[in-house]
Parts: sequence; structure tokens; C-alpha cells
Amino acid sequence: MKPIFTRTAAPLLCVLALAGCTPRDSVIVEQETDETVLTRIAIESESVFARDKAIQKLTDESLLAKVATESKDPHSRRDALRRLIDQRLLAKVAVASDDASLAESAMYSLRDPEALMEVAAESKHERVREFAMEKLAEKVARNTVTDQSILLHLVMECEQQSTRLDALKNLTDQSLLAKVAAESEDNRVRWEAVGRLTDQALRAKLAAESEDSWVRLVATRGLTDEAKLVDLVLASEDSDVREAATKNLSESKQISTSQASWAKLALDCKHPSVRKTALWQLSSDAILAKVAAESKYIDTREKATKKLSDQVLLMKLAVDHRDERVRKAAVFKLTPTTVENDVTDQAVLVKLVVESRDGSVRRAALGKLTDERVLAQLAIENSLISAAAKLTDEKLLMEVAIECNCAGVYHEAYEELTDRIVPRRLESHDKLRFLADFLGTTPMDDMRLRAIAGSFSLIAPNSFAAFARVKLATAEPRIQSRIEIRQHTMTVDRYSRKYHGPYITTLSRYGFSVSLAPTKGAPLTRSWTPIFPHIFTTDRSGGQSTAGGYVAISGKEVLADLVKLPVFTTRDCEELVRSKIPELRLAAAERLSQQSVWGTLAVEDSVAGVREVAVRTYLTDQVILAKVARANGEECLVRTAAVGKLTDQTVLAELVRESEDKYIREAAQRRIARLNRQEASE
Repeated sequence: MKPIFTRTAAPLLCVLALAGCTPRDSVIVEQETDETVLTRIAIESESVFARDKAIQKLTDESLLAKVATESKDPHSRRDALRRLIDQRLLAKVAVASDDASLAESAMYSLRDPEALMEVAAESKHERVREFAMEKLAEKVARNTVTDQSILLHLVMECEQQSTRLDALKNLTDQSLLAKVAAESEDNRVRWEAVGRLTDQALRAKLAAESEDSWVRLVATRGLTDEAKLVDLVLASEDSDVREAATKNLSESKQISTSQASWAKLALDCKHPSVRKTALWQLSSDAILAKVAAESKYIDTREKATKKLSDQVLLMKLAVDHRDERVRKAAVFKLTPTTVENDVTDQAVLVKLVVESRDGSVRRAALGKLTDERVLAQLAIENSLISAAAKLTDEKLLMEVAIECNCAGVYHEAYEELTDRIVPRRLESHDKLRFLADFLGTTPMDDMRLRAIAGSFSLIAPNSFAAFARVKLATAEPRIQSRIEIRQHTMTVDRYSRKYHGPYITTLSRYGFSVSLAPTKGAPLTRSWTPIFPHIFTTDRSGGQSTAGGYVAISGKEVLADLVKLPVFTTRDCEELVRSKIPELRLAAAERLSQQSVWGTLAVEDSVAGVREVAVRTYLTDQVILAKVARANGEECLVRTAAVGKLTDQTVLAELVRESEDKYIREAAQRRIARLNRQEASE
């Protein structure tokens, strides 16, 4: 059959088809071959027959998509959609269509992940977007999505955590994993992402910069790059990160941390725990010596020195280092052999004597010291008895006896001086008498008298020192202005007692008497006799025995008798209580018998023995006693004496609770118990 219309009539046919004027519309469209015209007919024609026929004849999917999105007829839109296969064009319809139902229908044909991703991101309709995400989630769950950008979008944007985690499992791009670990709002996703990172640079960046403490920690635990771990330890303010990084450096089997790295941490890290670990890992003496010399942290310098074993390096530190604690630590590590064989410099030997805690090193260094002036200085300033024992120069011995603050050092100097004064041929009791006579007749300006009197920073260490002090006290201007003593006499008497038992034994001891003879008036005399035990047990040898020496002279008692003479006024005693001789201060205070004076001595006197006597014997003022008892810097004996005289149980209870000294706490407890017993008995 021939067509009714010819080709030249095409424009007219189009107009007729669009107008929908006759029932032969479909026949008219059948004659049209131009797809642009067909598209226009499919969109604009009023004839359903024309639209259907035009859609059926269209082969260009882009034009079908145009019909699906622009046609006003729902039926035509669906017919056009059904003929679409191209995933990109289906996605375009799902995104651009104003018809939610049509857009959703397009989703049923969509399978391509990229297209689904486009719809999920750009569709106008919430339900369509959700549908796209659901289809993507299904594909992700079946591991059929490999596009990293799509997976990233799902991980970051999907509302379902399970989908986010499924997508994350297929995410392999290290930079994207790092982005997820840094930016995801889901804690679990961040933690999973950082756990899957293998790139050391990205791990290090997260460990240093992430705002999530757990991400920082997990990132650190997976680091195996030594340099990055060291930098992280130095820079991080997170203690957990530092600890994890340090643990990796010290324990990880994948890392063999160099001594240089540990040295860098020991020198530069500001955190003590890291420096401690670094020092523990250091084994090179050269590096340890460098740390000891250059570290800006004193505890690190000291610990590095303590780890050193190289004697040459230790000697260099002991001599040259600016820090006292390092020098002491180096000295402590030196061996006696090193000192005996390698050290000749007297200054170095002095350092070793003073700073070493090893007795054998001190003895070795002291044995090589030959400068007696240095030995005397050690005896005075460091109370070294062994240094005093090496002295032979009489002037230095006297200087040590006068200036030292140690009874043991004084005793060494005293023994050497008296051995030079007293002839060696004499028996022991004759030596005592000779020394007593010597002190009584020696002029006041004889330095030996002053040396035997000892340091005025101590109570007289023995009877001869006490007598020498009494004699020196009588030369004080205030005393000489009131009374002149023409003769000072010290008498030594030997007392014996025989004990009967299985063996007959004689026990001998010495007693003393001191006499001050003024130019006018009767002499002042004080005597001290020894006390013998009721029972004395000896060994089987029996015979004569001298067990015990002699009773001590009290210089304070002699001087107290002196200042009690009527010639001395209260004004005199107020001046004498400031004397440099401690026994004279006590004697003058006893004459004044004022609690204010005893309180001043108890709190302010420079000699602990004076403070103790003032507290134990004379002080009764409870306020001052409490002040002394609370004074943490005070000698324990002085504080204990004060506690023993307190009566205020509130103060005692405070001492029990708050005192730092356990002996004071115990003394306070005993005092409270005693006061309670006294109250109960009354």
C-alpha cells in the first residue's frame, strides 16, 4: 500500500500530530523518522496515540530520557523510562525528575554503583536518595563495590553504621583511610580506619594531630618507623602516645632502635619517664658520658653517670663537670684501684674524699693526701676524723681542735696535742695529773689552752676541756672587772673499790676537783667523785682491773658558783649570758633565773647542748616549750626534752598527728599516757 502522504508533507504531518486533530495520529507519526521531531511529539502532542507511537519509534536513549523527565503525561514518562537501559541516563532521570514515583521506578533498573551514588547524592526526593543508599549498601555488603570515592562517601555520609563499616572494609586507599580516621564523626569507624592504615607517614600524622585520643594511640601502636617514633615521643603532649611510642622503640621485634635514637631521647625529651627508659636502653659508655655532660636535666645527668663503667670517663666527670650531683655520682662509681693508681692531683683527691660514698674510695683518696692544710680543712668543714688523725703539724692540730664542730674530730686533735704535752714515760694516772697541772699553770694566751678547750659550738667534750673553759671564762673582761682569780687548780684523784666473788677484783676510777682562788676571799671549790657499781663481774683471770675512766667535770657548775658571788650584779649576768663560752652562758642564765632568758637560750642559742639544758632543766613556760617541740629543724634531743615537759594535751595530740619526726610522735604519745596516769592516780 502506498503512503497517504508524501515526504514533502512532513512539516504538516508534525503539526497535525501535535494538534491531535484526527484519529489517524499514529499513522501520521508512523511516517516520521526525525528523532528530534519524534521527541517533540512525545513531549508536546495532545494525542495519546501520537505520543505512544513517537516513544516507540525513538531509539536515542538520551532523547528518551528527555521525554521521561520533561513530558507532562505520567504514562508517557513511564513508557520512555521503560525503554531506558543506560545507567547514566537512568540516574539522570532519578535525579532530575519532579515525579517522585517515576524517579523511584528508575531506581529499580539502576545497578551501577556510580549512578547509584549520583542519585543518593543529588536526587530531589528523600525516598529516592534513601533507596539509592539501600541499593548501594546491598552491593557493599556483597563486596561488589570497589570504587574508592564511592566507598569513601558511604563511610562518611551513610546513616547506617553497618553500611559505613561494610564500606570501610573495602576501602584500601591509604590516604582515604587516613581521611576517615581523621574526619569521621563515628568513633568506631575512625578506630577501624586507623587500624587498617599501613602507611607509616599517615600513621605518624594521625598520632601527632588527631583530636581523638584513641586514634592517636592506635596509630602510634602500629608505627614501626624509628625516626617517626622518636619525633613523636619528643613532640607529643599525650602521655599514652609517648608511652606507646617508647614501648614500640624498646620492645617491638620489628625495630632495632639505635643508640643514637635513645641518646636523642635522653638528651632532648622533656618527660622524665621517657628519659628514664632511654637511659635504661643506653649501653654505650661514650653516649652515656655525652648525656651526663650535655643533658639539661639534672636527674638525667646523674642517672647517666651512675650507669657509666668506664673509669677514665668517670674521672673526667668527677673532676670537670659543673654539677655537684654529677661529680658525686661519678666519684661514687670510681674504684679504689683507679684512685690509687691514676689520681695524684690533690684537688681531685679532696673531691673524692668529700663526695664518694664508697668508704674504700675515700680511704684510698685520703691515704694519698699529703697537704696538711687540706687535711685540716677536711677535718673542720667535713668532720672527717680520719683526716684529723693524719695531722702532725701542731698549729693545724690546734686550729682543728678550736674550730671543728665534731666531738670525734676534736678527740683526735686533743689526743695528739696532749701526747705532745704529756711525757710518754708517765703512767696513765700520772699523765692525767700532769695535764691538770699544765692547764692550771699555762698562761691565758697559750694557744694550747685554747685548743684543749675545744670549739665553743659544742658543750665541753671532756673534763680537761671543761676546766680549760672555766679558766678562759675567768679572763673575760666582765668577770675580771669584778673579781681576779690568781690561781686555777684541777686535782685528779684515783678511787678504787675491791669486789669479792669467785675472783677478787679491784675497780679503779678517777675523780676531779676544781678550785678557783681569788686574790681576795675564800677559794671556790667543786668536786666530782666517781660512782661504782654495786656488783662487778670479771672474767676468770681475776686480778686488778681498771673498768671505766673518770667522771666528767661540769664547767657550768663551777662558773655558776662564781657568778653567784655578791660582786656580780644582774647587769653583769645579762651581759655574760651572751658570752661566747656556752658554759658561762648557762651559769649566767641560772643566776638570772628568768623564764624569758631560758626561753631565748632554748630557741636561739647556737649550741644544741645549751638549748637542751635550757629546756630539760630550767624552762617551764608552756608556750615556749610548745614552740620548741614544733620546730622541725631543731635537734631531736632538744625537741624530745620539750615534749617531756609539756602539760597541754591539745599540743601533745597535735604533735602525735602532725609531727614529721616519728621520735617526737612517740615521745608525745608517752607524755600523754603519763599525764593520763597521773590524773587517774589523783
